[in-house]
Amino acid sequence: MNRRYLIAVALVAASLVASPVVFASPIVGVSSLHAMFGRGKTDKVKEVRLTLNNGSSTDRQVLAGDKALTIAAGTSVTLELPVGTRITTNDEAKSLILEVASRYSGTTVTLK
Repeated sequence: MNRRYLIAVALVAASLVASPVVFASPIVGVSSLHAMFGRGKTDKVKEVRLTLNNGSSTDRQVLAGDKALTIAAGTSVTLELPVGTRITTNDEAKSLILEVASRYSGTTVTLK
């Protein structure tokens, strides 16, 4: 009886020590495959179509990546940009307006 009790205690102690280690370890399977096969010639960059609307009473100048745009007061411009493109103000500060993500597909962004 004493030997069975000792084995049961050892088994419980081993499981208590092992469980936090198992849950703390990161599971990295998909990202390593993506690193090997993700950026081939057939992989296309996702383009997002969105509309910039100038809701102010003055013309706005913005940069969409490296492309300078002037949006007249009260008008809209439809853009098709790759994911990750930064839309900033076209001044010395270069303030970030928006970083293009796939969730913005088909939306209208109003600048005030």
